[in-house]
Amino acid sequence: MASTPELGKFQFRNSNTWIDGALNRSTIQVNFRVKSDADSETLKPLSQMSPVYNSLKGSVPIKVSIQTY
Repeated sequence: MASTPELGKFQFRNSNTWIDGALNRSTIQVNFRVKSDADSETLKPLSQMSPVYNSLKGSVPIKVSIQTY
């Protein structure tokens, strides 16, 4: 099977905001760029079917954006 890296790209960003003392708030931003005929609203639930997403979603806000081309 041939590799096709042009079908999608993934970018992960984390930001932390200091609140006070040892308290901080983290936010995770995940950006997908996917070659697809489906729109981003159709693909968004698929991006959330991940063990990593499930383990983080309860404790850290996660923002997911999907661009199609």
